Amino acid sequence: MLWLEGTAARDPAITASVAGMSALLDELYGDELDVLGSDRRSHSLAVGRKVAAFAHLVVASARSDLVAAATLHDIGYGHSATGFHPVDGARYLAKSGFSTVVCNLVVHHSASRVEAQERGIDQVVFHEFEVEQDLGPHMRSCGGRT
Repeated sequence: MLWLEGTAARDPAITASVAGMSALLDELYGDELDVLGSDRRSHSLAVGRKVAAFAHLVVASARSDLVAAATLHDIGYGHSATGFHPVDGARYLAKSGFSTVVCNLVVHHSASRVEAQERGIDQVVFHEFEVEQDLGPHMRSCGGRT
């Protein structure tokens, strides 16, 4: 969200909007993010803000899941069971009651299938998070640049 934050310094309305979104995301997901270090927590909130700014470009029914997944995409670092944070995060979120769409987006962020293959992790770990519509391309277009 660096592009918006740079603009925010010149436009008080954008500054208020960014601050408001940060506060909302922190209110919604702060408890989950508390397990992360401050840098990763800040990164997670920044990705959530960035995706929220573009969420209007996807179907309305997918927006809240997309923003939740973007904000919580690195949660697996705080709940490491296998040492592979996309899978650990998706499993934690599934156990916490998040939708299968959120879990699917989290498990597939950051080219996780490629990384899993490079690490020798069986691709079957992704099967438990399959959904009818893969929103991963929307997620990947935002997370790696924040």
